[in-house]
Amino acid sequence: MDLIIETGKEIVNVEVNYDYKEKLPNRNLLHMCKLILASIKKNNSYVNIVKHIQLNITWNLSKYLGYDMVEG
Repeated sequence: MDLIIETGKEIVNVEVNYDYKEKLPNRNLLHMCKLILASIKKNNSYVNIVKHIQLNITWNLSKYLGYDMVEG
């Protein structure tokens, strides 16, 4: 699930992933690069690229990090 918010000054990309997979970091990075490339208009300077922010939310990540986020 993705949510892309364009504010006029920046583009915020929220990536929500159900579960962690080894390919996930690369996939999220490539998706962000795709958004940046799509925002560059032909013949525009690379200096004036719109600011991009990416937020990655991954459920069940704690089991891959080796600890439980909820005590009890």
